[in-house]
Amino acid sequence: MLSKKTIFWLFICLIILNIILRVQVLHNEIGSDSFLMHIMTNSLLEFGYAKWILHPLSFFGLYPASYPSTMQFLLSGISQSTDVELKTTIFIYCVFLGLSSMFTAYLMAGEIIDDPLFKLLAAFGFSTAPAVLGYTTWTIPTRGLLIVLAPLLIYLLLKCRTSIKYTPLAFLLTFFLFATHHLFYFLIPAFFVFFILIIYSTSEKYIGYIKIPEKLTPFIIVAGFLLMFSIPFFTGRFIENSRYASLDISYVRYVGILIIPAIGGLCYLILKNNKSIGEWFLVLTLIFLTTFIYQQTYMKSFIPVFLIPLACIGLLNIIKLKNRKFALSLVVIFLVVSLSFSGFYQSVHAYKESNFNKRYIEESTYKTGLWMKDNLNGSAISNDIYFGNRIFATSETTHLLTHTTIANQIYGFISINISEYKRYPLTGEDFWFSGYEGHDIGEITWEYVHRMWKPLEEFNITYVVENRKGKGNLIWGHGFKPSPLLNYAYEKDLVYNTGDIYIWKLD
Repeated sequence: MLSKKTIFWLFICLIILNIILRVQVLHNEIGSDSFLMHIMTNSLLEFGYAKWILHPLSFFGLYPASYPSTMQFLLSGISQSTDVELKTTIFIYCVFLGLSSMFTAYLMAGEIIDDPLFKLLAAFGFSTAPAVLGYTTWTIPTRGLLIVLAPLLIYLLLKCRTSIKYTPLAFLLTFFLFATHHLFYFLIPAFFVFFILIIYSTSEKYIGYIKIPEKLTPFIIVAGFLLMFSIPFFTGRFIENSRYASLDISYVRYVGILIIPAIGGLCYLILKNNKSIGEWFLVLTLIFLTTFIYQQTYMKSFIPVFLIPLACIGLLNIIKLKNRKFALSLVVIFLVVSLSFSGFYQSVHAYKESNFNKRYIEESTYKTGLWMKDNLNGSAISNDIYFGNRIFATSETTHLLTHTTIANQIYGFISINISEYKRYPLTGEDFWFSGYEGHDIGEITWEYVHRMWKPLEEFNITYVVENRKGKGNLIWGHGFKPSPLLNYAYEKDLVYNTGDIYIWKLD
């Protein structure tokens, strides 16, 4: 049994470790989606209100030119309240979010198994999982906020079983997370399981229940996993790429080495008799989540919420082995290797996403954005879609026409005509991910301007920011295409030159 003093010092060490893991060698923002969120937050600071909110559904990203919005408001509020520049605010926010992941995991774990060591292991495993580290290290895609707060919602849900006072908090957090990211839909099975357990416990208390023989329970659980796994395989629904695509690589990458004891923990829970409510909640939720296992893009970052507690159960079982010395050594090895695995991926954030765009914003790009902020009047456009977003995020008040419909609508380059969009039916899964069907006007406009099929005067574009790595071509996801706009700019004045970045003034 761990003493309170031991728990306290272990937490202090874990806090220091989490801060160290989130301090990068390269002191600039990381990611790709992060820079669109940065642009949206900049607009809040510049205009004082969210110009992408065209309808109540816009808060949830279910309306054209919108996005789930809680993170942008939160970050803008922190920046304005503290009077700290957004770049520094993002770093502080991410460190705070990383530290919060320790405590949310600790609380959730306590409702599954009330054991101090189990809760500490959960705090360590979740806060240092590659998925959690990746989304809480100087980057602000909205899914990071949801992943960190999901364990807190589960904690409140399980608390609602014993006290109604937690219900308002659970409701408010549910609404908050629904407006944070569409990953929220993966929490729906947890709500479903919660109500199943409530109904089951109520029926047990008042009308009795049908007792399932303990010997049959493991077979029923395994059958449940197989059934849920086969639903997308045979129906074709909930499949992102291919039902034959490899599942192991991406899940190991985002869960980490602790996925090994997680398998052991799952087998233990399947075979265990007299499971607690928390253990049943964990097993049943995982059964229903198995349906979405082919949705790797989102599931690989969300699944640590439930696999880390399983891993901690597996580690606890190792500790209980008769050979105490061997057991402790094995657990320490798992923890050290797990931390090394996560640390390794933390150190390779600079790997290239393509031939042109690295995962971080380069110092030359950052300084170019600052120069544009101080020296340019008017709007601009870049030949590189990701580079353009990063320049725009840094330049703040020098507006760039980008490939994103959201940013272009916010800054007045385009306007949304809702009659050009068709709303998906409420009963269809597409509605809950995008709301409306229609053309990507942002990218179309960006391409048309580069091809000079639309007049520059319509968008007040007076500068072209060229990523020279494109060699006169557009850098986007549709192959190499020359830009007539760049050829036109080459005849104009070159006002900025870093070797890799040119800025041309068009008038």
